[in-house]
Amino acid sequence: MSKKERIIAQHLKSKLVLEVLKNEKTLAEIASDNNITPKNLQNWKR
Repeated sequence: MSKKERIIAQHLKSKLVLEVLKNEKTLAEIASDNNITPKNLQNWKR
């Protein structure tokens, strides 16, 4: 059985990356709150 790929809107990606850059929460906390992997956030930030 394959995993279902989740498509995330560009504006949501941008919002989450801005949260990471503000340093109010850790990358792991933001990822956990939004049900995504920390690696995805790192990639989007890059």
